[in-house]
Amino acid sequence: ITLLGSAQFALIAILVAYWCVEARGGFRLAVLILFSAFLNGRLKEAFMVSRPFSYDQSLLISSRAPWVPDWVLGLDRFSFPSGHSQNAALFWAFLASVRRTRPMYVLAVVAPVAVAYSRVYLGVHFPTDVGAGLLLGYCLVGVYLVCSDSLTSWGRRLPPRVLLAIAALVALSMNFVSMTLAG
Repeated sequence: ITLLGSAQFALIAILVAYWCVEARGGFRLAVLILFSAFLNGRLKEAFMVSRPFSYDQSLLISSRAPWVPDWVLGLDRFSFPSGHSQNAALFWAFLASVRRTRPMYVLAVVAPVAVAYSRVYLGVHFPTDVGAGLLLGYCLVGVYLVCSDSLTSWGRRLPPRVLLAIAALVALSMNFVSMTLAG
């Protein structure tokens, strides 16, 4: 279940959406997930909350179940907010906003909550970490839904070279922020 919020799952979902469903939707999902990952990393660096197992090693599932490989846990240095929970909320809410059916709305709640629970169960997050990740993922989709039509119509009026220059400036700005925060 925890893999439904992983970067590997997000990459596969983006590729499937782009090549097999709709290129425009796949591209939008990719931009949203990349921005979400950037924001998550900056927040983790800003808050610097240690993971639960750094206080008590017995909390980590691999100490109780050595057959669980570390790559499944998706560990990095800090825990707040949970990237897996944030990815799951963002992905399933985005999908529900595109499909707009009752089962998708239910899945947009059930799947991220299951991922969040799995992260606490695995001993890699506190409940506050996963709660913040869920909230952030849902909020990012909400902001996207409010702004996407305006940005799309604005982007259609600009020449491709200008859009490319804007994308490059945004990428460079994000890189500058990362380097500045990293020290």
